[in-house]
Amino acid sequence: MPLSQGQANSLLPAWPEPRHIGSIGWFASPDDIGRALAGLQQLAAQPALAPLGPILSANDGGLGLDPVRWPTGFGEGGFEPGMLAAGQLATDSEGQTFVVVVMLSNPAAALLIESAVPRLQAIIRAAFELVR
Repeated sequence: MPLSQGQANSLLPAWPEPRHIGSIGWFASPDDIGRALAGLQQLAAQPALAPLGPILSANDGGLGLDPVRWPTGFGEGGFEPGMLAAGQLATDSEGQTFVVVVMLSNPAAALLIESAVPRLQAIIRAAFELVR
């Protein structure tokens, strides 16, 4: 019988400090994340998978990109103690697609997610402003 989320969480308690962040936790490179986002966009372009586009675009990751300039966009991110990553794909009103990926890591100390996330979002938002 599979474990419920609550049972799994009690068996695997969270850890407060970074542990092997480059080898067990999050080891996708920025290029890997960019390719995954581009692959999802290609899948969403297939007629049978067209619902994937609106599903992926339902959450802009808190970026607040101008929907007139950037009508399509979606992203992915993750974190664990000592690592924070976020990638965003957006297509502009002229049909050009751009991907921005930002990764922060500190193998010696946990990142303060509450303050790091808004900064990461600001970096991504600024990068999209640079290309327009």
